[in-house]
Amino acid sequence: MTVLGFSTGLDSFANPTEIGPLYPFVGAEWFFVLLAVVLWLLWHVLQIRLENRDNERAVQTYERIGLDRVMFYGGSADVPSDEEWARREEQRRRVQTPSAGEPSSDLDDPVEKLPPVPPGRNDG
Repeated sequence: MTVLGFSTGLDSFANPTEIGPLYPFVGAEWFFVLLAVVLWLLWHVLQIRLENRDNERAVQTYERIGLDRVMFYGGSADVPSDEEWARREEQRRRVQTPSAGEPSSDLDDPVEKLPPVPPGRNDG
């Protein structure tokens, strides 16, 4: 009696030379290898397309706001907007050149501490 109606057709393992493969889909190995290769190549094509799209977006960002500014912040994800950039530059100028009545040290300055202006970018 077989379990769930599956049978190998063997009654004894007395003659192992007559026993063939005991796994499902015998003869379909080439189909599965071909399927794996096709899926692998498809993955590469899709990955290249995604990376090209990301690179094009990065180049557009670099051209729009300047490579120095992007590299200073470690990539386009952390770059502040143009308005935020102008506000920070104005705060930096004010802190760097104190006049009468303005704080003369970083300890007296209530303005948040900002990173320095990256080199080569002074179009604010």
